[in-house]
Amino acid sequence: MLPNLNSPASKTQVLAVSVEEAALQCRISKDELDDDDTIALLTNCILSSQAYLEGKYSVYFGVGEFKAYYIYEGLPIKTLHFPISNVQKVNSVSSVNDALDIPHIFYASPTHAVLTLSQAKEEDVFVSYTAGYTTSDSVPQEVKQAVLMLTAYYYDQRNPETSNSVNISTFAVDALMLPYKKLL
Repeated sequence: MLPNLNSPASKTQVLAVSVEEAALQCRISKDELDDDDTIALLTNCILSSQAYLEGKYSVYFGVGEFKAYYIYEGLPIKTLHFPISNVQKVNSVSSVNDALDIPHIFYASPTHAVLTLSQAKEEDVFVSYTAGYTTSDSVPQEVKQAVLMLTAYYYDQRNPETSNSVNISTFAVDALMLPYKKLL
């Protein structure tokens, strides 16, 4: 069963890559990196890259408290798939009509997380959980590479695209991010 709503209740932001790593990817010299405007531009490009990946894939840069509702649609609810890959812990699982915690087993891999209820439920289920990358070091290398590729693209394409614009290969980003594809 997939959630119909997944919204962060709170969030802290983590940069997947450093400004220095992004500068290297963008072929920016150390002299240019001393400029505050260049640092601000690179930081914005990194954040834009991360926002794109958060929207399209099941990754979350920073730590957030999430609340998700799994709606009973005629079939008993037994297995719940999380829309974010890097779930750290489940805070609570309850039916919407009952505040008691439902017994469950939580499974997590680097790319997906699943919750199995001890008994199938024939009612809506509410789940509160914590997810996200806590530090830059916790971000997998393939995700960092996708951030760097998109950052370089955004840095190079600061003006509106024209027919002469160089386009990033979405195939390369998709290939790196395929294990993090959303299950929704």
